[in-house]
Amino acid sequence: IALVDEVRYQPLAITMFGAGLIALAISAVAFALAWSHSGNRSHRWAAWPLATLMALFLPQFFLSSLWRMAYGVAYLAAALLFARSTVVHSGYNDSGR
Repeated sequence: IALVDEVRYQPLAITMFGAGLIALAISAVAFALAWSHSGNRSHRWAAWPLATLMALFLPQFFLSSLWRMAYGVAYLAAALLFARSTVVHSGYNDSGR
């Protein structure tokens, strides 16, 4: 157990972790911009809730456990909303025909 803090807070490891999460935030915004500029007019906004929560992934680590769970539920809702919009956007019909 004493080794956990030594490994977790090692300068290179924490720098790589932070850089990766910053790259995730940048790619989330780029993804939302690309989606909103796609040809889909009715669901252009659908990627923004998910991208916003992806960009907030690093700061949520500094919240209490209750708020981190709320973040997870919000992330799930945003992902489901985006998934639903992609199904509607693709014109997929599950009527069995």
